[in-house]
Amino acid sequence: MKKYKLPIAFQVHVDSDPGLQQLKQDGEEHNRPESEFFKAALAYVLDTRRNLFIELGRYLEKFGPLEPIDYDTGATIKTPKAEEAVSENNLNLLPKPKDDNGKRFSKSYE
Repeated sequence: MKKYKLPIAFQVHVDSDPGLQQLKQDGEEHNRPESEFFKAALAYVLDTRRNLFIELGRYLEKFGPLEPIDYDTGATIKTPKAEEAVSENNLNLLPKPKDDNGKRFSKSYE
């Protein structure tokens, strides 16, 4: 049985993830090269990430977006809704352009 020598920064992730542990164990038991383990680990991580984004999309469809988080304190940041923000700031809307049928450009390409 061949033992993989993994970088410490990657070994931490392997130790905390059962899927990566299984990939490592299978590779060591079948004497596969380390490069095959890294390929399998990359495919596993990308697939896990894809599934996470799919579930995030389902959550957003069902419950809407989450409140922003202040990463220093961990508390949620209350943000006003878009309509409330416009009414609170009393934003002036630009007037509609005047509809004159005059020439807008002076140069012609003929």
